[in-house]
Amino acid sequence: MENTPCEYTVMSERVSDPDIGVYNTFGILCRTAGRSIAIDDISTDGKKVAEIAGMFTRMGLAPEHFHDAVEDMLTLWAEGIKM
Repeated sequence: MENTPCEYTVMSERVSDPDIGVYNTFGILCRTAGRSIAIDDISTDGKKVAEIAGMFTRMGLAPEHFHDAVEDMLTLWAEGIKM
């Protein structure tokens, strides 16, 4: 994918798990001219996901780096590093 500006927005989904029941999960949608890329089920914390989506948009994160950037953010969260 070429380096096209991308708008990152939060998307939500209601899912059901046999062990924990029904819950809401949040992901991020990257929209460029003529193409969309979605990563769902990033977190149950919609506020954190919204902060990340906003940061990606403000930074002008290129769509080709979207998956790696989400993975990096999840690693930072797991290590307790706040953004």
